[in-house]
Amino acid sequence: MRGVVLLALVSHQHRFYALSGPYVMQLPRENALFAIPKKGRLFEKCNKLLEGAGLEYVRPNRLDVATCKDLPITIVFLPAADIAKYVAKGNVDIGITGQDVVAESDVEVEEGV
Repeated sequence: MRGVVLLALVSHQHRFYALSGPYVMQLPRENALFAIPKKGRLFEKCNKLLEGAGLEYVRPNRLDVATCKDLPITIVFLPAADIAKYVAKGNVDIGITGQDVVAESDVEVEEGV
């Protein structure tokens, strides 16, 4: 995936709630929060990457979060333009987005390719 970057934050100490209409789901605190784009071509590529890595998840209707079946990972579906900011602020632990998005967001994150 050319031009795509993996962003990382070392640790997290927060609680994350998924809200959508009448649904509220408290996510396990010990889960790592992994942000991927919520739609588009990059979403499709990330989804294939997750499948290839054996990360199976359940995503309830109308929620932009999903928990992995066998691993302590919660996937957070965000607009690609917001992922670098969420990682930089510590709202998620790791994320995948485009290098151009990271450059435009003017935040400091560790990049891995």
